[in-house]
Amino acid sequence: TGAAMGRGIYMRGRHADPGVSVEQGAADRLVELIGQVVDGRGLESDVWVNSTTMRLFNEAYFRKEPAGRRSAAVDYLPFFFPLDAVPNWNYLYGKRGFLQYQLVVPSEEVVRTCLDEISGSGLASFLAVIKKFGDRDHGGLSFPMGGTTLALDFANVGDDLFRLFDRLDAIVLEDGGRVYLGKDARLPKETFRQMYPAWEEWKRVRDEWDPDHVFQSDLGRRLGLS
Repeated sequence: TGAAMGRGIYMRGRHADPGVSVEQGAADRLVELIGQVVDGRGLESDVWVNSTTMRLFNEAYFRKEPAGRRSAAVDYLPFFFPLDAVPNWNYLYGKRGFLQYQLVVPSEEVVRTCLDEISGSGLASFLAVIKKFGDRDHGGLSFPMGGTTLALDFANVGDDLFRLFDRLDAIVLEDGGRVYLGKDARLPKETFRQMYPAWEEWKRVRDEWDPDHVFQSDLGRRLGLS
């Protein structure tokens, strides 16, 4: 919140040259050691992921990067899959599970508006990832569009979370953005149709090639595509 809003670790990578040795700092070795002795299945509980533990985790994750370090050679696994440092990490959410909300909007300022809304809700996200998309829009039900995408994981605390998602939907929709269907479990049909105006053309082609609707999904039925 405040002056620290949006604080994080910016990472980008490219393939290393042959023969380059992987560098591993003390914090990286500690994370690797924890992953070797901790398994999320043995810690399944609804108590681990909450606002307090998320603040502590995010502070520790931010501080683990050595001050002044600009580049390092790292293995591709922790770079692309940082959560997998702890096997079965998803069990830490307990039986309630979690929901991911991923949006894309043309305006960077709207990303901050969404972060302000989330911060004000008091609901903590275990993971937040921001990426830039190129300008190409593939049409149909494709998610990427020119702009910024923000993805966040939330423990499924029920109605408060769904109300937050509804408010985020309105902010995203007003900026001409959309929600990623591949990670969605609750987007209303009417909101979906506004976010994806090409849905009718997509459905027309689908109906032409699958008139008996052999291929269906819960997502498609909820959004009126089946």
